Amino acid sequence: MNRARFTFVLIGLALSGCVGTYSQSATRDAERRAQQAYIQCNTELRDGVLKSYRQAVECARPKVLAAYQSAAYPNMDLVQLDLYARALGAQRIDRGQATPAAVNRDIAELERRIAAEQQRRLNARRTTTGGATAISLVSLLNGLTAITGTSQKLPALGQDCFKVGTFTHCE
Repeated sequence: MNRARFTFVLIGLALSGCVGTYSQSATRDAERRAQQAYIQCNTELRDGVLKSYRQAVECARPKVLAAYQSAAYPNMDLVQLDLYARALGAQRIDRGQATPAAVNRDIAELERRIAAEQQRRLNARRTTTGGATAISLVSLLNGLTAITGTSQKLPALGQDCFKVGTFTHCE
């Protein structure tokens, strides 16, 4: 195969999604920008600009989504799940059903689980021509009682769906 044709085939594969444009440095930058958004909005909550934990999550949401979308992050469902969990936890704090410390512990554990899932997917892409076997995103929330309000295993939500604002993700 000549060089021009080889380049054309590679470009075609990249555009078709068979070869991803995943960049670890872009993802690290998106993670940094997302953390900055959470810090900024939590500061606004602390300073009284925002009146509820739910408002703090809503403040950060568009910045977090934009950070990951601009990085062409391939696992937006994990970002959506994280935002969903933060919204659930914020709602439970605002209602007096959980403490900020407990929700923060659960968010830290969820972030660890999401990082492991992200790595599992990345490894699957590296070792196969396809992606990783689908897992239930709801399963990543199991045992996070401050967020979910239950220590029991969560049932699949309908078709294993979750909703964030107007976005609904179903597996």
